[in-house]
Amino acid sequence: MHDALFADSARQAPVQILRLPMLPYSVGHEVLLLNQRNPLLFEPAFFNQLPPAEQRVAIVRAALVCYRTWKQNHVPERNLRLWGWLIRKADFALEIASWRNYRAAGCTCPPSPSEEDYQIANGKDLESGRSFGGSMLARLIPYLSRHGLYAALGCDTPFDVPFGLANHLYLSELEMEGNVLIENAREAQVKEEMIEHRKAIAAEKERAKCLP
Repeated sequence: MHDALFADSARQAPVQILRLPMLPYSVGHEVLLLNQRNPLLFEPAFFNQLPPAEQRVAIVRAALVCYRTWKQNHVPERNLRLWGWLIRKADFALEIASWRNYRAAGCTCPPSPSEEDYQIANGKDLESGRSFGGSMLARLIPYLSRHGLYAALGCDTPFDVPFGLANHLYLSELEMEGNVLIENAREAQVKEEMIEHRKAIAAEKERAKCLP
């Protein structure tokens, strides 16, 4: 579940703020902006009461942080005068709104169930275990990263491992640990027999309808 939400968080849509191409919003970006006490991270009601000049400084600093990596942010920025001249007539209110949307898209979390929904959905099944809610993809990536498994499979990153192969390896290991069931040969045979059995019953009912 939540695979689409996870995929969106892993591959954030491209955004441009004040003419700068933003990188996917990262942990480092959040740390640096908090370190700067950037008011854009505070409540919108507080930010909106700030003087326009302070709001402009905040979005300028946020853009400069978020278009660079953690390492790049530890090197002094160049060409600030030229960039400042290029953005002098920017619609700062629109840029602030765009940045807020960009950060919101980059800070998603899988939802947690309410206590009521949790109890109603699981009930007595809690004794036998609850099915996972988190994305399967979010579990596959750390699994493939463990012990350099993706490299052993001839891939440069976990994201390059064939999806089907990753599923088979991961689920097979879970089955050996007793955490999941994979259909075995006997179960597959029973499934086919039950399909044929149900077909026979349905055909018998149809024949019975045709009798006078």
